[in-house]
Amino acid sequence: MNRSVLIIFFLFSVVSIGMSQPIKRYGAKIGVSSATWVWKTDGSTVCGIDNRLGLDLGASVEWFNTPTFSVLTELHFVQKGMKHNIPITTIQYPEGTGEFIKHNIRLDYLSFAVLPKLRLETEIFEFYVIAGVRLDMSLSNSVAVEGREPLRTYSAQGYQSLIDKFKSPQLGGTVGFGAQFDSLLLLPAGIEFRYSPNFQSAYDQYVWNIKNTSFEFLLTITN
Repeated sequence: MNRSVLIIFFLFSVVSIGMSQPIKRYGAKIGVSSATWVWKTDGSTVCGIDNRLGLDLGASVEWFNTPTFSVLTELHFVQKGMKHNIPITTIQYPEGTGEFIKHNIRLDYLSFAVLPKLRLETEIFEFYVIAGVRLDMSLSNSVAVEGREPLRTYSAQGYQSLIDKFKSPQLGGTVGFGAQFDSLLLLPAGIEFRYSPNFQSAYDQYVWNIKNTSFEFLLTITN
């Protein structure tokens, strides 16, 4: 049994245990992800990799209605990827001509997470921290490239070939904190900030190693 199968079995085991417990609340989350790659070649980090903004849309169920502890199970559609601008150089201008080949890499994932949650509740709001594991299943990908031909076409084909080889699923973690206000809207609503690095490489061949990582800012609405 490979590692991905063991991970999936573990996550669904946690959910099965949780489903025998009372539901504290359920809700929806919507916001943005700021994603990039940790890209290393022969041990050195590739420079010029920038963050890409994308959509994060999810649903959550909160189990274990105890005073300070609960567990979130969540399913998200989240867009990740990165941006990368490569300067065009020539023999005459080895430092660059001022032109760039601009890459916008989009990776769409279905993300399942199990997140233990510690809460501090008051009469006005609830403050909480979360930390847990996450499994990202690839849905689709796309490469958008701007720049001079034929460099633009060659680069687009190269990046597409690369991301088509990305592993799925990918194991990661999520840590974050948030606050929820019971009287902010008609339903309890709040904000949440997360950091979601991957433990497992998306690509690891030859001298290249690439991992997805992202920050998320979410608005939350619960019952």
